[in-house]
Amino acid sequence: MLNLSFMYNALLVTLSLLFLLWFFAFPPIKKIRGIIELDTIEETDAYEQEEICRMPEMMRDKIGVRLGDIVTVVSVNTGKKTNVSLRRITEDRRFTTTVQLTYNKCQELFGDAECKYHEHSECPDENEKERIVEVYMSKKQYIKYLTPSFLVYMISVISIFYIVSRNIIETISLSIVISLLLSSLEVHSTDFSEPFFNKLIKIYMRLKEYIVFNAESSKPVVITAPHAHPPLADKHTGKIAELVAKKTGATAVIGMVSRLYIDLNRSQSNSHPFRKRLKKIIEDKKKPMLLLDLHGTKTEKLELGSANGLTASKEVVELVKGVLSKHLGEEEIDVIVDERFKGSIEGTIIRTFGSPEKGVHAIQIELPQILRRPGQLEKVVEILSDVIQEFENRYSAINLA
Repeated sequence: MLNLSFMYNALLVTLSLLFLLWFFAFPPIKKIRGIIELDTIEETDAYEQEEICRMPEMMRDKIGVRLGDIVTVVSVNTGKKTNVSLRRITEDRRFTTTVQLTYNKCQELFGDAECKYHEHSECPDENEKERIVEVYMSKKQYIKYLTPSFLVYMISVISIFYIVSRNIIETISLSIVISLLLSSLEVHSTDFSEPFFNKLIKIYMRLKEYIVFNAESSKPVVITAPHAHPPLADKHTGKIAELVAKKTGATAVIGMVSRLYIDLNRSQSNSHPFRKRLKKIIEDKKKPMLLLDLHGTKTEKLELGSANGLTASKEVVELVKGVLSKHLGEEEIDVIVDERFKGSIEGTIIRTFGSPEKGVHAIQIELPQILRRPGQLEKVVEILSDVIQEFENRYSAINLA
C-alpha cells in the first residue's frame, strides 16, 4: 500500500527544487526600455571628458539597481547585448545616474551604420528606432542581491511554518518558494513599497549613521568627513578626521552612510541625523570658528573650496592655504583655491553652515590620492593639526568678519 505521507513529502521536495532551479535559471528580472543618445559628457572628479553614449533618465527605482551595479543592455534591433556598470555623471551641475557606453560598446550593439557616433551630431529621428535598448540588472548582480534576502526570509519563514505544521519537509519546501518570491520583490523594491529586509538594514544603519569625536570640545574647530563610508568613499578621509580630532582635541563628525544611499554633502541630507548633529555642534561652538570639510580627489593638487569667498573670509582661506603650502612645498604638491571643487553647489556642507559674517568659516579640502595613502596619513594629520593650531593662535587677532 502506498504511503500517502511519503508521496506528499516527495512531491513537495520535487516541486520546490524544480521551482528553485527554474527561478535561478530564468530569474524574473525587471526590464525597462529606452533610446541610447549619442553625446559627450564631462565626468566628475578626475575623469576627463570622454566620448560616450547614454540612456537618459535611467530610473534606478524601476529595476532596483544601485549606483555601481552591473546592468545588461540589449539592442532590441540586433539582439546583441553587453554588460556595463551603472554610473553617475555630472550634467549641468546635476548628478544623473545612467547607462553609459563607450564607443566600442556602442559599436558592439549598433555598429556604425545607424549614426556616426564620433561626429557628435544629433542623429536623425528615423535612426532612433535602431538604438532602442532594453536595460535590466545582470543575472549575476540579481543573484548577489537576492541571496542574503533569501537566507533571511528562509530563517524567518521556517521558524513560523514549523510552529504551525511540525512537518520539517513541508516547512522547508514551502519556505523555499515563499522566500524566493519575497526576496525577488525586495530586489526590485521601489520607494513606494519597501520590504522587511530593507527596513532591517535601515534600522541597523540608523544606529551607526555617523560618529562624533570630542563632541563637547571647547576648541573652535570642527572637522567633517561626509564621504568616509564605502562604497564610493573618499578613502581614508574618515580616519584622517578621527586622528586629527584625537591629536588636537577638535570636534570631528564622520559620516557612516555611503553616498550610494544618501549624499551627506548635498541638500537631500538636510534632515539626516548627521546634519542635525553637525548643526547643533556648530551652534554651540564659540565664534569665530573653523569648519574643515574633508574630501578626496584623484587630481595631483590639493584644492581649497570656499564657494568663491561665500563660506570663509579671504583672511582665513589665506591662513589655511599658507600653512598647507609651507608643508607641501617639499612634496611639490600645489595648493589651489576655488578652481574646480569650490563647494559652491547649494546644499553642500560649507554652503549650508559657512557664514563668515556670523563667525563660521567653512572650507572644503580636497585631498589628493598621494596624501591619502596609508604611509602618508601621519603627515597629513600633522599638517591639518598645524592649520588648526595656527587658526587658534591668530583668529582673535584678525578681522575675520
